[in-house]
Amino acid sequence: MSQQIPEVNGTPFKTEDNYKKRLFLVTAFGYTEIANSKGYILDEFEERHEIARIVEEYTPPTPNMKTAELKISNAPSKLHSDGKSIYKISLRLLFPKKENFIDFMFFCGNEYKYYDERGGIYQCVLTDVPDISNVEAGQRYDVKITLLGVRKETEDKFEELIFQDLHQSGYEIEVKDSIVLYYHPISIKFPALNKEVTFYFTQYTLPLKQRYALLICYFLLKNGLDEYFAIYLDDYKIRLAPKRGSYEGDIIFDPGSSNLIVDIKNVETAHWAKEHISNCARLGFFTQYDKNGNYVFTFRPNEYASRAEMATVVNRTRKYIERVIRG
Repeated sequence: MSQQIPEVNGTPFKTEDNYKKRLFLVTAFGYTEIANSKGYILDEFEERHEIARIVEEYTPPTPNMKTAELKISNAPSKLHSDGKSIYKISLRLLFPKKENFIDFMFFCGNEYKYYDERGGIYQCVLTDVPDISNVEAGQRYDVKITLLGVRKETEDKFEELIFQDLHQSGYEIEVKDSIVLYYHPISIKFPALNKEVTFYFTQYTLPLKQRYALLICYFLLKNGLDEYFAIYLDDYKIRLAPKRGSYEGDIIFDPGSSNLIVDIKNVETAHWAKEHISNCARLGFFTQYDKNGNYVFTFRPNEYASRAEMATVVNRTRKYIERVIRG
C-alpha cells in the first residue's frame, strides 16, 4: 500500500492533532481529503470548499485479530495470533453535491487513509460496493462504506522525486549574425533524411536574430521536419529533438551568397514527448508510487512498453473518458 502523507494546500500535516475524523483517498493528485466531521476544508486563501461530511451512523475502528492454524503431525491443531490486527471501519458520508459524489465514485476503489477521533492513523481499502441513496429531493448523496485497514504508529516521510530518462541527444541551431542580404537563397540540409529546406529572407524582415530564428523554425515546420524532430524555439536558438530514435547524420547549413552565420551543434535536449508524458502523468495515466506513496516518474520513452503496462494505461484512459462523459 502507498503511504504518502496527506497534504493541505500542498503542505504535509505536522502532528496528529489535525487528524480528527478525516478521510483521504488516493486520486491522480495524491491523497485528497474527501470527507471530515465538518463537511468542508479551507484553502490557503481561507476560502471554504465543501466536501462530504462524516455523519452518524459511525463505527469507530474495530480490531479483528489475525489468526492462523498450526497443524502438528499426530497432535491436536493449535491456533495462534501473529500479533497484528486488521481494523474494520464503517462510515456514513453525506455528499453535498453531485460533483463531489462523482469524484468519489471515480476513485472509490483506490486506497484510503483515515484518522479517527483519537488521532489513530489507518491505511485502508474498500471491502464492498458502497451503499448509495439519494436524500433531500435528490440534491445530496448518502453513501455508506466499509473499510479494512491496518493501524500505523507514525506518518511516513517524503522521498525526493527524480525525473529520469526524459532527456536525449539533440541539435541546436543558433543564429549568430543578424545582418542578412535579402532575396538570397539559404538552405539547411539533412543528408540522412534526404531533406533540404531552402528559404529566403525578404526586405521586410527586421534585422533581429530572434526574427531570423523564428523564420527558420517556420520553414522547418513548413517542410515537414516536425515529422522527424520535435522543434522548439528558444529566443534565437532552435532545438531539435529526434522523434525516431537518434538521428544518425549531420545537419549542414548553407548560407548561399548571404552573410548569415548559423552555428549547429549537438546538445542534450528535453525528450520530444516530455510535455505529453507530463500531461498524462498529471491525469493519472502513468502514475507510480514509491514506498512512501509519493509519485515517481521513471519514464523510459525509448523502450518498449510491456503488455501489462499498456493494459494499465488503456484501463486508466477508459476510466478517465467515462468520467468526462458523465460530467
